[in-house]
Amino acid sequence: QQWRSDTRWSSPTNTGAIYSGTHGRGIFRSDTFLGADDVVVTDPSPQGLLIYPNPVIGSSVQISTVGFSGASVEIYDLQGRVVYSDDVKSNLGSDRMILDVSTLYNGTYVVSLASQHKSLASKLVIRR
Repeated sequence: QQWRSDTRWSSPTNTGAIYSGTHGRGIFRSDTFLGADDVVVTDPSPQGLLIYPNPVIGSSVQISTVGFSGASVEIYDLQGRVVYSDDVKSNLGSDRMILDVSTLYNGTYVVSLASQHKSLASKLVIRR
């Protein structure tokens, strides 16, 4: 894709043009994104739930609960069944929570942290 921002030494008129070269069929150009604005991220919050350690080799895991007062934590197996559920209790301070995962089998799970206004999810791997 053509570089999208102006520099002091050039002023491209085709910013956003996408070029594609094939083996034997030539070069193609798409002007679909000409003049499109750059994406600006205004919310610096993480896009996923922060989990440590991951993969889990012990019996507990810590999750970040920053900005999640009055939230609930749920762990789902890959069939969508809830295998763990609890309310957020910050027992190490105001920014993290320890979950006891000793009853869960080895495998891959999805951890979800949800409040009224937002929710985050992340993959959790248990390997003992």
